[in-house]
Amino acid sequence: MKRRRVHSIRVRLSPRYKRLIVVLLKFGMPLGLLCVVIWMLGRPCTVLDIRGMSQADSTSIMRLAMPADSAADAALVADRVRRHPWVRWSTATCYPSRVMQLSLEERIPVLLVIDAAGAPAHFIDPAGFMMPVTPRSTFDVPLLRNFDEPYHPLRPVEHPQVRTLAQALTRLDAGTERLVSEFVVTPSGLTAYTVPADSRGPVEVWLGRREYAPRLQWLRSFWDQRVASEPEQTIYMIDLRFRGQIVTREEPS
Repeated sequence: MKRRRVHSIRVRLSPRYKRLIVVLLKFGMPLGLLCVVIWMLGRPCTVLDIRGMSQADSTSIMRLAMPADSAADAALVADRVRRHPWVRWSTATCYPSRVMQLSLEERIPVLLVIDAAGAPAHFIDPAGFMMPVTPRSTFDVPLLRNFDEPYHPLRPVEHPQVRTLAQALTRLDAGTERLVSEFVVTPSGLTAYTVPADSRGPVEVWLGRREYAPRLQWLRSFWDQRVASEPEQTIYMIDLRFRGQIVTREEPS
Protein backbone atom coordinates (compact mmCIF):
# COMPACT_ATOMS: atom_id res chain seq x y z
CA MET A 1 0.00 0.00 0.00
CA LYS A 2 1.43 3.31 -1.08
CA ARG A 3 1.72 6.15 1.40
CA ARG A 4 -0.10 9.34 0.67
CA ARG A 5 2.02 12.39 0.65
CA VAL A 6 0.71 15.67 1.97
CA HIS A 7 2.13 18.68 0.33
CA SER A 8 2.01 22.03 2.14
CA ILE A 9 1.90 25.24 0.23
CA ARG A 10 3.67 28.18 1.70
CA VAL A 11 2.61 31.59 0.59
CA ARG A 12 5.23 34.18 0.99
CA LEU A 13 3.87 37.70 1.26
CA SER A 14 5.88 40.60 0.21
CA PRO A 15 6.72 43.20 2.84
CA ARG A 16 4.25 45.54 1.18
CA TYR A 17 1.30 43.19 1.75
CA LYS A 18 2.44 42.48 5.27
CA ARG A 19 2.37 46.17 6.08
CA LEU A 20 -1.10 46.43 4.56
CA ILE A 21 -2.43 43.62 6.76
CA VAL A 22 -0.92 45.24 9.85
CA VAL A 23 -2.55 48.57 8.98
CA LEU A 24 -5.94 46.91 8.46
CA LEU A 25 -5.72 45.09 11.78
CA LYS A 26 -4.54 48.20 13.56
CA PHE A 27 -7.09 50.66 12.22
CA GLY A 28 -9.82 48.59 10.61
CA MET A 29 -11.15 46.93 13.77
CA PRO A 30 -11.35 50.15 15.84
CA LEU A 31 -12.97 51.89 12.88
CA GLY A 32 -15.54 49.12 12.58
CA LEU A 33 -16.20 49.24 16.32
CA LEU A 34 -16.64 53.01 16.09
CA CYS A 35 -19.17 52.58 13.31
CA VAL A 36 -21.12 50.12 15.45
CA VAL A 37 -21.11 52.54 18.41
CA ILE A 38 -22.25 55.43 16.19
CA TRP A 39 -25.05 53.27 14.82
CA MET A 40 -26.17 52.31 18.33
CA LEU A 41 -26.05 55.91 19.51
CA GLY A 42 -28.15 56.95 16.54
CA ARG A 43 -30.97 54.65 17.53
CA PRO A 44 -33.79 56.57 19.29
CA CYS A 45 -34.40 55.96 22.98
CA THR A 46 -37.75 54.34 23.70
CA VAL A 47 -37.60 53.86 27.49
CA LEU A 48 -37.51 56.75 29.99
CA ASP A 49 -35.82 56.30 33.37
CA ILE A 50 -36.85 59.23 35.62
CA ARG A 51 -34.75 59.98 38.69
CA GLY A 52 -35.09 62.64 41.39
CA MET A 53 -38.87 62.92 41.11
CA SER A 54 -40.76 63.57 44.33
CA GLN A 55 -43.48 66.20 43.85
CA ALA A 56 -43.81 66.13 40.07
CA ASP A 57 -46.11 63.38 38.80
CA SER A 58 -44.76 60.88 36.27
CA THR A 59 -47.67 61.35 33.85
CA SER A 60 -47.00 65.04 33.29
CA ILE A 61 -43.24 64.46 33.11
CA MET A 62 -43.74 61.74 30.47
CA ARG A 63 -46.07 64.00 28.51
CA LEU A 64 -43.48 66.76 28.45
CA ALA A 65 -40.50 64.51 27.83
CA MET A 66 -41.80 62.36 25.00
CA PRO A 67 -44.79 63.84 23.17
CA ALA A 68 -46.20 61.67 20.40
CA ASP A 69 -45.23 64.10 17.63
CA SER A 70 -41.59 64.61 18.66
CA ALA A 71 -38.37 62.59 18.61
CA ALA A 72 -36.69 61.72 21.89
CA ASP A 73 -33.65 63.98 21.57
CA ALA A 74 -31.89 64.24 24.94
CA ALA A 75 -31.31 68.01 24.85
CA LEU A 76 -34.88 68.73 23.78
CA VAL A 77 -36.28 66.37 26.41
CA ALA A 78 -34.35 68.11 29.20
CA ASP A 79 -35.49 71.51 27.95
CA ARG A 80 -39.16 70.51 27.73
CA VAL A 81 -39.19 68.93 31.20
CA ARG A 82 -37.97 72.21 32.73
CA ARG A 83 -41.36 73.67 31.87
CA HIS A 84 -42.90 71.63 34.68
CA PRO A 85 -43.58 73.96 37.64
CA TRP A 86 -41.84 71.65 40.12
CA VAL A 87 -38.67 71.12 38.02
CA ARG A 88 -35.86 73.59 38.67
CA TRP A 89 -33.30 71.83 36.44
CA SER A 90 -33.11 68.63 34.40
CA THR A 91 -30.56 66.68 32.37
CA ALA A 92 -31.14 63.79 29.96
CA THR A 93 -28.77 61.15 28.58
CA CYS A 94 -29.67 58.59 25.90
CA TYR A 95 -27.69 55.34 26.29
CA PRO A 96 -26.99 52.69 23.60
CA SER A 97 -29.45 50.41 25.41
CA ARG A 98 -32.15 52.81 24.13
CA VAL A 99 -32.89 53.91 27.71
CA MET A 100 -32.95 57.64 28.38
CA GLN A 101 -31.99 58.60 31.91
CA LEU A 102 -33.77 61.79 32.98
CA SER A 103 -32.42 63.39 36.17
CA LEU A 104 -34.58 66.03 37.86
CA GLU A 105 -33.77 68.67 40.45
CA GLU A 106 -37.03 69.82 41.97
CA ARG A 107 -37.76 73.21 43.46
CA ILE A 108 -37.72 73.57 47.25
CA PRO A 109 -40.58 75.71 48.61
CA VAL A 110 -40.10 78.36 51.27
CA LEU A 111 -43.70 79.68 51.48
CA LEU A 112 -47.19 78.21 51.25
CA VAL A 113 -49.83 80.61 49.90
CA ILE A 114 -53.23 80.43 51.60
CA ASP A 115 -56.20 81.60 49.55
CA ALA A 116 -59.15 83.72 50.71
CA ALA A 117 -61.07 80.60 51.75
CA GLY A 118 -58.24 79.46 54.01
CA ALA A 119 -57.13 76.57 51.78
CA PRO A 120 -53.60 75.90 50.52
CA ALA A 121 -53.22 77.44 47.05
CA HIS A 122 -49.61 76.89 45.95
CA PHE A 123 -45.99 77.03 47.09
CA ILE A 124 -43.33 79.64 46.33
CA ASP A 125 -39.62 78.81 45.99
CA PRO A 126 -36.65 81.14 46.71
CA ALA A 127 -36.63 82.42 43.12
CA GLY A 128 -40.31 83.36 43.35
CA PHE A 129 -41.63 80.54 41.14
CA MET A 130 -44.98 79.02 42.06
CA MET A 131 -45.58 75.28 42.40
CA PRO A 132 -48.94 73.52 42.82
CA VAL A 133 -49.82 71.65 45.99
CA THR A 134 -49.65 67.87 45.52
CA PRO A 135 -50.88 64.97 47.68
CA ARG A 136 -47.22 64.33 48.58
CA SER A 137 -46.54 67.90 49.78
CA THR A 138 -45.47 67.80 53.44
CA PHE A 139 -43.22 70.84 53.64
CA ASP A 140 -43.01 72.68 56.97
CA VAL A 141 -42.81 76.26 55.66
CA PRO A 142 -44.41 79.54 56.79
CA LEU A 143 -47.82 80.49 55.45
CA LEU A 144 -48.44 83.54 53.27
CA ARG A 145 -51.85 85.20 53.52
CA ASN A 146 -53.60 88.06 51.71
CA PHE A 147 -51.54 87.39 48.58
CA ASP A 148 -53.90 87.58 45.62
CA GLU A 149 -51.49 87.42 42.68
CA PRO A 150 -52.77 84.74 40.25
CA TYR A 151 -50.90 81.47 39.93
CA HIS A 152 -48.65 81.04 36.89
CA PRO A 153 -46.66 77.80 36.37
CA LEU A 154 -43.79 79.36 34.36
CA ARG A 155 -43.42 82.90 35.69
CA PRO A 156 -42.19 84.03 39.13
CA VAL A 157 -44.31 86.25 41.32
CA GLU A 158 -44.17 89.97 40.58
CA HIS A 159 -44.86 91.26 44.10
CA PRO A 160 -41.51 92.83 45.14
CA GLN A 161 -41.87 92.25 48.88
CA VAL A 162 -42.86 88.60 48.43
CA ARG A 163 -39.90 88.04 46.07
CA THR A 164 -37.55 89.63 48.62
CA LEU A 165 -39.02 87.58 51.45
CA ALA A 166 -38.68 84.31 49.53
CA GLN A 167 -34.99 84.98 48.98
CA ALA A 168 -34.47 86.08 52.59
CA LEU A 169 -35.94 82.90 54.06
CA THR A 170 -33.07 80.84 52.62
CA ARG A 171 -30.56 82.83 54.71
CA LEU A 172 -32.18 82.24 58.10
CA ASP A 173 -30.94 79.83 60.73
CA ALA A 174 -33.16 77.00 61.94
CA GLY A 175 -34.13 78.76 65.17
CA THR A 176 -35.39 81.85 63.36
CA GLU A 177 -37.32 79.69 60.88
CA ARG A 178 -39.12 77.92 63.73
CA LEU A 179 -40.02 81.24 65.36
CA VAL A 180 -42.25 82.57 62.54
CA SER A 181 -45.41 80.75 61.52
CA GLU A 182 -46.91 83.02 58.85
CA PHE A 183 -46.66 86.26 56.90
CA VAL A 184 -49.43 88.61 55.79
CA VAL A 185 -49.26 91.03 52.86
CA THR A 186 -50.41 94.50 53.96
CA PRO A 187 -50.45 97.96 52.34
CA SER A 188 -47.41 98.92 54.42
CA GLY A 189 -45.38 95.85 53.48
CA LEU A 190 -45.29 92.50 55.30
CA THR A 191 -46.38 91.51 58.77
CA ALA A 192 -45.18 88.31 60.44
CA TYR A 193 -46.76 86.29 63.24
CA THR A 194 -44.74 84.20 65.63
CA VAL A 195 -45.51 80.63 66.62
CA PRO A 196 -47.68 80.57 69.80
CA ALA A 197 -45.59 79.46 72.79
CA ASP A 198 -46.77 78.42 76.25
CA SER A 199 -49.67 80.65 77.34
CA ARG A 200 -48.56 83.43 75.02
CA GLY A 201 -50.40 83.76 71.74
CA PRO A 202 -48.81 84.76 68.43
CA VAL A 203 -47.00 88.09 68.42
CA GLU A 204 -47.55 90.49 65.53
CA VAL A 205 -44.28 91.66 63.94
CA TRP A 206 -44.18 94.60 61.52
CA LEU A 207 -41.43 94.08 58.93
CA GLY A 208 -42.03 96.89 56.47
CA ARG A 209 -40.98 96.67 52.83
CA ARG A 210 -37.29 95.63 52.75
CA GLU A 211 -34.32 94.01 54.52
CA TYR A 212 -36.30 91.01 55.69
CA ALA A 213 -33.35 88.72 56.44
CA PRO A 214 -31.64 91.05 58.95
CA ARG A 215 -34.96 92.13 60.46
CA LEU A 216 -35.94 88.52 61.11
CA GLN A 217 -32.53 87.97 62.70
CA TRP A 218 -33.17 91.01 64.92
CA LEU A 219 -36.47 89.42 65.88
CA ARG A 220 -34.72 86.21 66.92
CA SER A 221 -32.16 88.09 69.06
CA PHE A 222 -34.83 90.25 70.69
CA TRP A 223 -37.00 87.20 71.32
CA ASP A 224 -34.23 85.31 73.09
CA GLN A 225 -33.08 88.29 75.16
CA ARG A 226 -36.40 89.86 76.09
CA VAL A 227 -39.47 87.81 75.30
CA ALA A 228 -38.37 84.29 76.21
CA SER A 229 -36.53 85.46 79.33
CA GLU A 230 -39.54 87.41 80.69
CA PRO A 231 -42.56 85.13 80.33
CA GLU A 232 -44.61 87.25 82.75
CA GLN A 233 -44.39 90.23 80.36
CA THR A 234 -46.92 90.10 77.53
CA ILE A 235 -45.78 91.65 74.25
CA TYR A 236 -48.38 91.62 71.51
CA MET A 237 -46.64 93.74 68.82
CA ILE A 238 -43.03 94.22 67.68
CA ASP A 239 -42.18 96.93 65.14
CA LEU A 240 -38.93 96.30 63.21
CA ARG A 241 -39.42 98.87 60.45
CA PHE A 242 -36.87 101.34 61.84
CA ARG A 243 -33.16 100.68 61.56
CA GLY A 244 -31.36 100.55 64.90
CA GLN A 245 -34.44 100.41 67.13
CA ILE A 246 -37.19 97.98 68.08
CA VAL A 247 -40.59 99.32 69.15
CA THR A 248 -42.95 97.12 71.14
CA ARG A 249 -46.48 97.27 72.48
CA GLU A 250 -47.00 95.50 75.75
CA GLU A 251 -49.84 94.83 78.11
CA PRO A 252 -49.38 96.63 81.44
CA SER A 253 -48.30 94.29 84.22
